[in-house]
Amino acid sequence: GDGSFQVFFHYGLQPEKLIIEVRTKDGSFVGKGNKARVIKHPEVEQCYCPTKHSDAWKEAYTCFDHEPQIDKDFAPFPEISRGMVDDVLRILQETDKAKACFVHYVIRGNIIYAQAYGKWQGFQKFTDEVLLSLARKVRIPDVDFIFNIGDWPLAGGTAAGLPVISFCGSNETGDILGPT
Repeated sequence: GDGSFQVFFHYGLQPEKLIIEVRTKDGSFVGKGNKARVIKHPEVEQCYCPTKHSDAWKEAYTCFDHEPQIDKDFAPFPEISRGMVDDVLRILQETDKAKACFVHYVIRGNIIYAQAYGKWQGFQKFTDEVLLSLARKVRIPDVDFIFNIGDWPLAGGTAAGLPVISFCGSNETGDILGPT
């Protein structure tokens, strides 16, 4: 492996803060700022209590104002119009159904709507869970987007030049990698 790992934990009481430290074998910190990451008042997943103040949420979770990779990935799309989303939908619906498995997400008023396309939809639950978790914590702006949940990138061929968020990508394709 590449040394990466995920940690999941469940706590019974609401902690005041969560401190995350990742260090190398020699004891030096890993990550930006070379310090521990402190999350003030981490949210319990059962709570539906989205804050209307995204700045307070960003501060509590020590989020950056700009994430260089996200800025780079979305640079080709200074504006994503409803027409672009419709174009992606039309093109992908005309694609081989065995290859194109994707979800059209529409978020309005912090409510998430999803229309799945394609034969294999098992991975949709992962994107649904991420979005639902986020919506419980913060108000998500109204947005439409396409998320490829299949095993192969979609923006390299049929949807070339159009914004598709995906679990997979390569140097030859334009899919925008989303969280996994």
